[in-house]
Amino acid sequence: MRALFACIGMVVFVSAAIAADGDTFITVTYKNHAIRVKPQPAEGDGDVVTRIILHANGTFDEAFEATGKNTKQWEVKKRKLGSQKDGTVQFRVINKSTIERVFEDRTLVHSIKVTVDGKSCKADVTYTLKPGQKEFVLYSPALGQMAHFSEVKPFNVECKIE
Repeated sequence: MRALFACIGMVVFVSAAIAADGDTFITVTYKNHAIRVKPQPAEGDGDVVTRIILHANGTFDEAFEATGKNTKQWEVKKRKLGSQKDGTVQFRVINKSTIERVFEDRTLVHSIKVTVDGKSCKADVTYTLKPGQKEFVLYSPALGQMAHFSEVKPFNVECKIE
């Protein structure tokens, strides 16, 4: 019997209609293995797709969707690259070939670090608990509410540049 999954899978959709010459499309796909501890304990895997448009003018677009029975969507458009902090996702340039997407809240830091080499890329995905925290608190599309997880582990990470 399949375990119920509290989907931490996030899907990000960005319309190609908003892209222009010189823009870069990066797609990172991976799976998350998660253990939900409350409410309704469950364990399972979820798919994640992150699509990002980096604009030549130093801005980015992203639409973020956690999919499942109770899908929820967030969008970020025409935001400047940099270390701004306003409670949403941020992108920062690490060096000439590496960019990092960071989402931070009260219990965790979710990071996707993308390193580009020509027309190929590699991504590292992490979920890190903040000091003093014992559980990840994330939206669960399976339940349609915030839930507590003891484990969130990304695997099968792939990266593609268009």
